[in-house]
Amino acid sequence: MESFVAIGAAAAALGVSMTPLRRWEAEGRLAAAHTPGGHRRSDGTTLRPERCRAEENARRKTVAYARVARHAHKDDLERHQQVLARYCAPQGWTFALVAALGSGRNSPPKGLRRVLSAVLAGDMGRLVIPQQDRLRRFGAELVWAMCEATQVEVVLLNQGEETTC
Repeated sequence: MESFVAIGAAAAALGVSMTPLRRWEAEGRLAAAHTPGGHRRSDGTTLRPERCRAEENARRKTVAYARVARHAHKDDLERHQQVLARYCAPQGWTFALVAALGSGRNSPPKGLRRVLSAVLAGDMGRLVIPQQDRLRRFGAELVWAMCEATQVEVVLLNQGEETTC
């Protein structure tokens, strides 16, 4: 006996909302049948969360984030961006460089706000930063938790190195 389930049950089984299921069906990545009344039904025996998520993460973008605290360190910001580009390009990743200039003492820099918005929107699959202290003032642990909750991989290029910028 075949086990066909409604879109809501399929979404719950995969741990996503119904929107990605509709998109995956349109892209041909998920097979679904339609009832005479037009209701979508998915074969419950073929739903594989790890396959769908892996494909979704492959389509999400990589963001390389660089920040320095002071305008006097603008040369360091350019150097960080070059290092990030030289790391991401050979990996074959399509990536966007996001740079922030400012200490963020009163509020996070605009660049970091853009990164966090992309994390929360589910648009990002990977965050690459030169070193962890680029996020320390903003609560790196909170950023890591947000990335983990949204399945964003975090890549630290210099894990033990700290800078004063």
